[in-house]
Amino acid sequence: AGRNTTIEVLDDSTYEETLRIANDQQLRGLKLIAKHGATLRAPGAGEVSGTRVLDIRDVSEVVVSGFKIETPAAGHAIYVGGSASAITIDGVTCTQAPNGRFACIQIFVSGKAGRDQPICIRDSTIDSSGTGQCVWIHGHPDPCGSIQLTGNRFIGAGTQVALWGEASGTFREVVLAGNIFQNGTSGINLTFEHTLADTRIQVTNNSFMGTEFWLGIAPALVNRPIATICNNLILGSRQIQADGLELSTALQHWTFRSNWWERGSLTEMNADLTGRLAEMHQSIPLLSRDPRDPNFLVPPQGSPLWTAGCGADLPGHVGAKGPAVNN
Repeated sequence: AGRNTTIEVLDDSTYEETLRIANDQQLRGLKLIAKHGATLRAPGAGEVSGTRVLDIRDVSEVVVSGFKIETPAAGHAIYVGGSASAITIDGVTCTQAPNGRFACIQIFVSGKAGRDQPICIRDSTIDSSGTGQCVWIHGHPDPCGSIQLTGNRFIGAGTQVALWGEASGTFREVVLAGNIFQNGTSGINLTFEHTLADTRIQVTNNSFMGTEFWLGIAPALVNRPIATICNNLILGSRQIQADGLELSTALQHWTFRSNWWERGSLTEMNADLTGRLAEMHQSIPLLSRDPRDPNFLVPPQGSPLWTAGCGADLPGHVGAKGPAVNN
């Protein structure tokens, strides 16, 4: 393959192989497209530690679309690292076996890419049945400009999306918007201590169903104005994973607006901090709560969710399913 090559897989077969895309001079602009949902899996049982079915690093403008990828037990379905920039993962399905121990997708990218060359995962389904995460985003001392997760469905038993940084590892911009988080212990977990002057975390227009903690935050983050948490629909979560002092501090520095929360059997009495985190409701009508239904988590016509969002530079609806998506 050469620069700007498009490779299309036309059948729905299963291919046992690992692919490394790591030569920018040769592979910049490569597009790998599965037209009929071909499956990629690591040879054997994928028990070799660090196995990566797709290893994308130090390359730009790569698109991976339409594949089903089986996450190896001791590695990742997709790894994006080095100085990768303008990478798009679109319409893929990643599944993890119950014995899986690592994230389906891991991102650990340095600062070559600007905000106009984001690392994007969009319109994909990431199902983590093991102890690993759906997506693990690893902070970097010199982070890339933007990481964007939009329009995805995350399903998992544990943490679904984790932003994690050790020592000086941090982020410039992470956008989590229009996603559905289904089941699991934690929907989004923010665990890093170091921020930059332009660090920005946006958690907007997501829907959480059955996640015990829809959001978890580290104490070191809450006194810095880095986060916008708006227009989210929360169905039945227990609470945010943080103590009362942390949440009170976050409310002083972060933006929480137009989040709607349906109380469930496990929801703590004052989980919404008397409306400051979210607007609590006893019941929120939706067309379907069956994940197999095309109308899953879609509000009925005339629902106040259509118009209860912030608007302005954010959508005017609450949750992942808005009028532009469904009309």
